[in-house]
Amino acid sequence: MSSFPLPLVSVGVPLYRSSRFLDILSSNLDALQEPELEILVSDRHGEDSALNVLEERYRRDPRLIFLRGSDRLSWVEHYNLLLRRARGKYFMWMPHDDSFPRDYVRVLVRALEQRPDAVLAYGYLELVSDDQLLARLPAGDPNECGSSWTRRQLVELLFRHEIGVPFRGVFRRDVILERKLWLRATRDTRWSDVYWVLAVGLCGRLYWTPLTGCQKRLAAASASADWQPRALHEFGSDARLLDAYFRALNLTRKESGHLIRMVLFWHQMRLGGRLWRQLRVPSSVYFGSRDAARSILRRLA
Repeated sequence: MSSFPLPLVSVGVPLYRSSRFLDILSSNLDALQEPELEILVSDRHGEDSALNVLEERYRRDPRLIFLRGSDRLSWVEHYNLLLRRARGKYFMWMPHDDSFPRDYVRVLVRALEQRPDAVLAYGYLELVSDDQLLARLPAGDPNECGSSWTRRQLVELLFRHEIGVPFRGVFRRDVILERKLWLRATRDTRWSDVYWVLAVGLCGRLYWTPLTGCQKRLAAASASADWQPRALHEFGSDARLLDAYFRALNLTRKESGHLIRMVLFWHQMRLGGRLWRQLRVPSSVYFGSRDAARSILRRLA
């Protein structure tokens, strides 16, 4: 670490009925060895003793700040609260049931320091269930399209069903604050993380590095376990949310319309039961082309 002075990073750890994950939480917190960290641990429901246990265990570590409340925030509101309370140049959320290696923050911050065009840096994501590896994402190299970052690459990330992986990355907090890109909640909060990443990707590169990654556990009681594909009649409210993101980023109505249609096609693909691995959007498909929708629909047929 002496050769790489880590800039100040804020890590937000949202708790909710987290006593069952205390071993994982402790392992993650113990792995955060960098001295220039701010670690925000928060519980807004107080339905178990997890926050008290962690506060007692880490009471001598000045980097940890414990936040408690009874406002019973949704997960989206809770994530925004942590982002608002943070002071770091960089920020990441650390879900209570995911596992992060010791070098995770350091590697991703170094990637951002070396790539000024990157807004967010992320590693691979392993999906496990009952300690069995189900998948490792991304399946390929998202950076292989070249040195420049385009909206087409962002759409391809969506259609490869890898748009949610960067949500566990480290990002430049000032970019998010300047554009007021708080997480916007969908009606049922599903896909809120995916839509946020899509909006962030319009601000700059989402840079992937194979040098580190984290592990996500899929359990019957996990928040995302019952995330079924969007029914088309549910998409109207999502489209309005996406439009709000895109207007905040000063996209034209035409640009916004193209992107919203791309997201709708993605949901149609999921509803049709197509495996994301079967879809390969060619580099010739550009989101701004009038033929883009027709080209993608032909590949879904």
